[in-house]
Amino acid sequence: MRGFLQGVIWVTGVYFYFLIFAQFSFLEILESRGLAAGSLKGVMGAMALGGMAGSVLVLPLRKMFSWVSMMRVAAVFCAAMPPLAVLSPSNPVVHIAIAAGIGLGLGVLTVLLAAHLGRLMDHVYLGAGLGTGLAYMLSNLPWIFQATPSARCYLTAAAVLLLGLLPIHPVTGKSGRGKARSMRLFLVGVVCFTMLVWLDSAAFYIIQHNQEIKLGTWGESYLWRNAIVHLLVAVFSGWLLLRGRIILVLASAFALLGVAGLMASEDGLRSIAGYLYPAGVSLYSVALILYPAVWLGQQGATLRAVVLFAVAGWLGSAMGIGMAQDLNKVPEAFVVVAGIVMIFPAVWCVIKDRKREVIVCGMVAILCVAWLSLSKKSGPSNENDPISLGREVYISEGCIHCHSRYVRPETRDVTLWGPARDLGTITRESPVIIGNRRQGPDLLQVGLRRSKGWMRQHFIDPKSLSPHSTMPSYAHLFEDERGDALVEFLAAFDEDDFAKRQQTIHRWAPASSTRAKSADRGQELYSSHCMSCHGGQGRGDGVLAGLWAKPPANLVDGPFAFTSVDDGGLMLARVIKFGIPGTDMPGHELLSDSDVKTLVDYVRILRTK
Repeated sequence: MRGFLQGVIWVTGVYFYFLIFAQFSFLEILESRGLAAGSLKGVMGAMALGGMAGSVLVLPLRKMFSWVSMMRVAAVFCAAMPPLAVLSPSNPVVHIAIAAGIGLGLGVLTVLLAAHLGRLMDHVYLGAGLGTGLAYMLSNLPWIFQATPSARCYLTAAAVLLLGLLPIHPVTGKSGRGKARSMRLFLVGVVCFTMLVWLDSAAFYIIQHNQEIKLGTWGESYLWRNAIVHLLVAVFSGWLLLRGRIILVLASAFALLGVAGLMASEDGLRSIAGYLYPAGVSLYSVALILYPAVWLGQQGATLRAVVLFAVAGWLGSAMGIGMAQDLNKVPEAFVVVAGIVMIFPAVWCVIKDRKREVIVCGMVAILCVAWLSLSKKSGPSNENDPISLGREVYISEGCIHCHSRYVRPETRDVTLWGPARDLGTITRESPVIIGNRRQGPDLLQVGLRRSKGWMRQHFIDPKSLSPHSTMPSYAHLFEDERGDALVEFLAAFDEDDFAKRQQTIHRWAPASSTRAKSADRGQELYSSHCMSCHGGQGRGDGVLAGLWAKPPANLVDGPFAFTSVDDGGLMLARVIKFGIPGTDMPGHELLSDSDVKTLVDYVRILRTK
């Protein structure tokens, strides 16, 4: 029993450190410091290189030290990284060095843990499933997940430091399923796990950085659900692996992750994706740690663990996060490619044994694709899709007389309204709808600044959201499909523009020379721009609070999900100025820097009541 608990504690601690610190809190700290997207990629690349280097470093070190000593030292080394991340100066070079250190320590620790898992615990399949499930469950507990990044850093440091201080008592008995399997089987496993980690890392990054998707799949109300799903499925995965069902585990994990990634981009399916995604993650995570030594046997286990975690773990994770930084959803093509790569070995075996049948099927498939392509080209175009219809409504209702759809490049427009677009692309539209005058805000990139729900309410009753607006009500458009089509047209944006808008927001700060105005001015601004949603006392109970998908934030009691870092009010200023993309919280782009600072002070006063 002691050996079993020992192993569960180690699996839980290592996975918990990786999930909460390396993949989550460390990135949040960097983003709160306004690290540019290019620098962030460099930091993640350094972590991946450090992880691969740490994995390979195990091979020479094992000839000089025992695996027990190396695991304990690696755990203590890992424990030093979170405090360094919190206390270090905001310098890209320092961030890269810390990221490399995180990867180095985790690279050594994960390889040693996987290679000697059977020597660390009895009932290894159940123990690995339970340990993995507990790590994911702890990571989703509300008081941990919603804690400040600094608090989570210190918590993970304490957890992994405890591992390094605990004595390790190797267990005796069988540690695997017998002799090592063939190298071909191992390489197939490396390919499958790389695709799974790639898909998982990309989906996780997109979920965490697209607030609309996050609120529908991973919001505060779903944390307990996620924790329970992770725990139950992880234990179930260990039971399936004990029965030899690794193909079922990996195939199911890919299906769940792929379907969840695609569903997360659809409004009505996000709640289902919230169940599928954690289930898929837990399924393959248990298999990943058991595969190199327990499943394939102890002989050659360390070398296999080095290759598996260097390629699948670190390279796969870096590729997924690097790809996802410029995306707003999981692309269908990405899921298809990952699936093709995973099933290619099995397909290749079929091709070798059934060449004629494969050729015939391939020819039929090519003919079908060609016929479909010709049918689409020859058939009439669909001019009645919502976006096309919305464009027609935009023109027919005369929106061009008061609103422009042209952001002037390298001007204040970019900060106020969003990224500029190539003039040639705009002028090729038929008809061109740049606009005649700009009496209201520019609407080229309004989908980056306002949610569909906000736009709908603004069309129905403009003064409910903008008390001084001169815009008339267009409630009659919502008596048929025209209103929703207009909203769809305005809400559409390119994923590249979303990334550019985020960079603009992270670079902006109120001018240091401006000063906040009086508290009376703060109350006046709050009453005009905030009270209708957040309520007179800031408790999220304004007259319009019931209109939104998620209730407005309680500015007194929190939780302050988007402004939790104590940075002197900079994050709060950015939220006031630009809103929270992906949510119903709008920006107030036309407020002066002085008024923004005044509102920041007023909201901070509400928090201290």
